[in-house]
Amino acid sequence: MRLAAVREAIATSPYVWEDLTDDGVREWVEPSIEDDVLLAAALVSLGTLSAEERPYLGKFVVEEIYEILTSAEAAYWHRAVSGRRRH
Repeated sequence: MRLAAVREAIATSPYVWEDLTDDGVREWVEPSIEDDVLLAAALVSLGTLSAEERPYLGKFVVEEIYEILTSAEAAYWHRAVSGRRRH
């Protein structure tokens, strides 16, 4: 699937932000949609969607991007805190 089509699915889906309503989440995740590598990684992580899931492609991709960003941030802070303890 082309990344442009995924971005279009995100832009046109009414479901994208319904489960990501916490303050600042959209502002944090939305710029990442333009990152080809991150978008492709999220798409690969999803795998093949069933016919019933396809209307939710945009929602699932954005949720996966959020998970990737959250995991990366947690790993960063874990390394930062662990590094301080050693000094």
